[in-house]
Amino acid sequence: MQLNVRAHSVNLDNSDRAYATEKIGRTVEKFLGKSGRVEVEFSEVSKSGGHNLSRVKVHVAIPHAPSETVHVDDPEIRAAIDLCADKLARAIKRNKQKR
Repeated sequence: MQLNVRAHSVNLDNSDRAYATEKIGRTVEKFLGKSGRVEVEFSEVSKSGGHNLSRVKVHVAIPHAPSETVHVDDPEIRAAIDLCADKLARAIKRNKQKR
């Protein structure tokens, strides 16, 4: 499995990068094994009222099936990673049930 982590307009610590790699990678491996390509993208979103949110967007290219993309906006970056991993697990399950 190939996993790429990118950060746009966000200073991403090595610990957060490692946490995302472990959490998202474990979720994808659980359902797809070693096949597939995963791209994790971090960015910052400004909301009205002056609140800045961290956006985590995950795109999974699944062999012989439609790809899945999920994103989550949250003030805490690790909470966004956790929620994104949960949403991704549900999306991959739903995709596998359709096949």
